[in-house]
Amino acid sequence: GPRLELGVSGYDQSADYDRAPPSLSSSCPSVDLACYEDAAHLRGEAVNTVDKSLVTGFARLSGSAFDDRFEHAVTLFGTGYDRENREPGTASTRVDRFSSVTYGAEYQGTWHAETLGDLTLGGRLEAEEARYDTENVTGFDGYRSDRTLFALFALHQVTLFDALHLSFAGRYDGDVDGEDFFTGRVTAAYDIAPDTKLRASLGTGAKRATAYMIGTNLAYQPSYPDQIEADLAPEKSVGIDAGFDRTFLDGRATLSVTGFYNRFEDLLSFVSIAFPAGYYENIDRAEAYGVEIAASAELIEGWLRADASWTWQQTEDLDTGLALARRPEHSGTLGLTLTGIDRLEATASLAYVGEQFNKSDEAEKIDAYARLDLSAAYRLAPETTVYGRIENVTDVEYQDPLGYNNAGRSYYVGLRWTH
Repeated sequence: GPRLELGVSGYDQSADYDRAPPSLSSSCPSVDLACYEDAAHLRGEAVNTVDKSLVTGFARLSGSAFDDRFEHAVTLFGTGYDRENREPGTASTRVDRFSSVTYGAEYQGTWHAETLGDLTLGGRLEAEEARYDTENVTGFDGYRSDRTLFALFALHQVTLFDALHLSFAGRYDGDVDGEDFFTGRVTAAYDIAPDTKLRASLGTGAKRATAYMIGTNLAYQPSYPDQIEADLAPEKSVGIDAGFDRTFLDGRATLSVTGFYNRFEDLLSFVSIAFPAGYYENIDRAEAYGVEIAASAELIEGWLRADASWTWQQTEDLDTGLALARRPEHSGTLGLTLTGIDRLEATASLAYVGEQFNKSDEAEKIDAYARLDLSAAYRLAPETTVYGRIENVTDVEYQDPLGYNNAGRSYYVGLRWTH
């Protein structure tokens, strides 16, 4: 019969952080941690503040017909977001306020055609209202964005000869007052043995500049008219990947290896200028390629599971021949999950991010760092779970991106209820 699902989530967050140095010099060549400490001391611990809040929710009505051969669902969704940045100055405090509301509806239907596979068709309609205002800023009168976006999509999945799994997907995205684009993807996976699968995919992608990106450019353009352009083109890409999945020890261990290549046009990228100012730009042509490896294993059956991943990638701005900003060559994760205690799951995860450049001209190197997090969830009842986590357990100091100190050891606790 029909099924109704409702969901809502959100947060309200306030943070403050030391101001960056007023200018770079030979004694303070970059906005690193030492320079922050010096600036905070000289300015009497003057701080910037950021207040953010978000509420998002959905309602989904789903059902089936024709002996469950046809499944369909209608989803209504909405999100509200507010952000305020306050930057103390020598004469006044700059205030940037951004708020947005998005809401819409999506329909998706799937026909299970047995040997002919599954065919999914759907559509989406979304409205976005965004505002960007400032105080104590000359030459910027605020930004208003009202966009109506729509999309049509289709997906066909079929299995041939019991071993070859194919999918064909296409999506048309439209903007009532802007540019439209079409994207698609083809995937194939072949079971060469019960424990081994080969796979590959080829597809295109596209991404519009967000209202926040456009508003940021307009807000800082009066101060940097020769550097910043308000108009941002949609980012477009073509990507290909290939790899294999292998299971071992009767399914207790898995290994996945994937090689990938992506080619971008009008890549959307953030550019830092005099901190904290920054803007977004399009990089005409760029590429990224590399290898991803993921593995998991049940170390103690029914009690302890390990998961690990590692990525190596090379990037290049094809017009300058330099590496792209904020894309590390090496990154990885390692996790241990305890599952053997009834109703309790606890995880320790270590994330590593290698060296990267803060700017597109291979300037301002960001040091590598590793961060340890702990989390646990305990199911009080079938519908109620209490959870908590500690982020940055070792209280490591790091910046990513450069100029933005990340939080030290942080604690979170919550209650999740489903019905």
